[in-house]
Amino acid sequence: MTEATPIERYLARLGSALRGPRATKRDLLVEARDALVDATQAYTSQGPDREVGERRAVAEFGDLETIASAYQAELGLTQARRTSL
Repeated sequence: MTEATPIERYLARLGSALRGPRATKRDLLVEARDALVDATQAYTSQGPDREVGERRAVAEFGDLETIASAYQAELGLTQARRTSL
């Protein structure tokens, strides 16, 4: 069994921290993954190996608690919209 990558670990922790509509949560996690993969590719094009690139991308993306809080606010808005409809 292979060990999870830094991006996979970050996204798993982020996903566990979020509560709200599944589709919106999934979309936010896909968006985060895409941003992290793009950043990793930019770093690895400059020479570091993939592991180093992923660690840098995760560090640049932001503190998990801060990102989870921002994403949770988005999930809350989505839920509020659904409830009001």
